[in-house]
Amino acid sequence: MLQQALQLLQKTTDVVLMTRVTQPGAPLPKALTKGQNTRRLLLDAAKVVFSQRGYINAEISQITEEAGKSVGVFYRYFNNKSDVLNSLLDEFNQYISHELPSASNAPEDARRVLEAIWGTYKVHAPTLLALNEAATVDPVFASALTKVREFAREDFAGMIRIRRAQGLCQGLDDRFAGMGLETMVFQCLNEWLGRGGGLIKDVAEEKRAFDTLAGVLEASLKA
Repeated sequence: MLQQALQLLQKTTDVVLMTRVTQPGAPLPKALTKGQNTRRLLLDAAKVVFSQRGYINAEISQITEEAGKSVGVFYRYFNNKSDVLNSLLDEFNQYISHELPSASNAPEDARRVLEAIWGTYKVHAPTLLALNEAATVDPVFASALTKVREFAREDFAGMIRIRRAQGLCQGLDDRFAGMGLETMVFQCLNEWLGRGGGLIKDVAEEKRAFDTLAGVLEASLKA
């Protein structure tokens, strides 16, 4: 997952300024039909509600109110709240698999990898937060969360193996170290950029938080 997400990076030293833009000559997106637009409104509304209230406490009536639609309209497109989250997860997987092609090189630069994780998390924070919460009550979502985390953990473990070949990280078990680094990074992101916008409230604070986490990660990989 991290190797794929490296394609998200732009040539900037400030992670909060990273954006995705349409490439020159790329076809313009097709206009949505009325039904597709309504479904899109409901999904976007669900992300707002999940971000503010969490997945478990979110109610369908709150999603429809946020979207400006009736509850009856909701059931034309989704069976229930978990169906909404599954649709958001499909979008996340498509984003990773299709919009972000695999990087050609192993992620040797810890700061660049963190930039990729950070930028991807910011785009999909409501979905990932909802998945974390849904996983506590639904074994299907728990399995989905495990797969997402395994991708990240394996890429962190790969970073350990790269450094071991360079004479670093000799005392670290790559599997457990990968698990530890992934847990640290994503726990920080959940708290800093998570529900309700997280603890970070402005651009300057986000830059300090990123630099701090990058420094901790780099120090860990120089052991």
